[in-house]
Amino acid sequence: MNNDKLEFVDEKGNPLAKPKTPYNTSEKIRNQKITQIQAATQAELNADNSPFQVLDNLQVSLGKFYNFKTMDILRSVGEKSVNLTVEVIGFAKLVQTICEADPDLSLGSIMIENSELYSIKHTIHTAIVCEIISKYLGWSTTDRLLLLAAVFTMNIAMIEVQDNFYYQEDPLTPAQKQLIRDHPAQGVELLVRNNVTNKIWLNIVAQHHESPDGSGYPRGLKGDQISLSAKIVSLSDMFCAKVVGRDYRKPLMPNEAMKSVFLSGRAKLENEFAMMFVKVLGIYPPGTIVRLANKEIAIVTHRGEKVNEPYVVTIIKPDGSLSPVANPRDCADPKFAIKEVIPWKEANVKVNRYQLWGYGMYKRTRVIKNESLKQIRNERRLHTQIPVLIMRSKEDAHLKGIIVDLTSKGCLLKAPIDVSKPWEANSDILLSFKLGEKIIKNLCCKIRSVKEDQENKMLGIQFIDIEAESCAILNSYIESVRKVQA
Repeated sequence: MNNDKLEFVDEKGNPLAKPKTPYNTSEKIRNQKITQIQAATQAELNADNSPFQVLDNLQVSLGKFYNFKTMDILRSVGEKSVNLTVEVIGFAKLVQTICEADPDLSLGSIMIENSELYSIKHTIHTAIVCEIISKYLGWSTTDRLLLLAAVFTMNIAMIEVQDNFYYQEDPLTPAQKQLIRDHPAQGVELLVRNNVTNKIWLNIVAQHHESPDGSGYPRGLKGDQISLSAKIVSLSDMFCAKVVGRDYRKPLMPNEAMKSVFLSGRAKLENEFAMMFVKVLGIYPPGTIVRLANKEIAIVTHRGEKVNEPYVVTIIKPDGSLSPVANPRDCADPKFAIKEVIPWKEANVKVNRYQLWGYGMYKRTRVIKNESLKQIRNERRLHTQIPVLIMRSKEDAHLKGIIVDLTSKGCLLKAPIDVSKPWEANSDILLSFKLGEKIIKNLCCKIRSVKEDQENKMLGIQFIDIEAESCAILNSYIESVRKVQA
């Protein structure tokens, strides 16, 4: 075997058998499909800089990166004409751009995206879920980029055959099973060979198929032996795989996929972590087709305040005819409560994704909320009396204050009024405080608002680029206190 390249053969050294359902993943065919994607993109409405356009461009760029020629270059020895780190971080930044612009649209693309190359669409889908979950946890931009970089390279050691496996109807051969078991470690080797040195990135790739109960591979790690980042990738990977399905296996409906991945089996060992996924994604994620209490069929476009009460737009009227107008519905209203989930194939409808989420020539969908934003914000705040040390710079002495309201994104801080320098909005400070038995030290913050309250200044604080460990401490503390209060 040529040591410069990884070849895919069976135990006797013969090329792996082609799947029963013919599907040619040669470079020529892949490039043809990429060209088709490009053509479809041009045929879409001209939605300048819409998230859909960014998503389409990402598909094309990722398809070129995953082609055979590029993979051969990455596996070769010596000078490389492809800078893997630059390419992959570029993909990660595009996902962040899409999710920042419209997180509900991003999740909806998982259900309605019709790219023919599984290796491309599945990676993007998994990256979207990881970005939304990690941002909910308050991770810094840098930490999230590393997480997404790992997603885009988690299957890099088997990328050429991933689409074949997707369409294969016959049971996997022993050689194919071994290839799958080996791909995390081989992926790490390939990344290191291409000058990826970040331990967090490499660790996620190495562990993304490990499971908390020890049933994963390649090392059979358990519980806390697996990094939080790898757990997020693993659950996101499984969820996206189940809602998309295989060529020979029907996809699960989103609510069933939620139960399968997050509320049973391996995920039971870390139930709180799994429930967090359900809370963030919703039981009926955007892109799900549902039947309402008034017998209308609708598509979920936005998550609601409760996991089972999203916002939808109608596509089929109660009499079974197509709805000429995409009417917005709030499923918190009993008249529009969700009664069942409808598989996409059963609904048999074509939708205009620009119209659903209001881009291009279409007006943005109006979402009517039952509660005011102020009420919602108050529910999310945790009222506290936590002592805190405030430092304006590393050279200044500490000042004492009190955190009176706390969220995972920031806090309301009671600070002393008699100080040498006035408190100013948009200035940076460092906070150190104790939550339970855990200490958060020198947390980077920005003052967003300043109000005077007799003997104190009330400072509205935003946490800036919070590290993953500090973020986990914050979320764990907030959840534990809320449980006690409930």
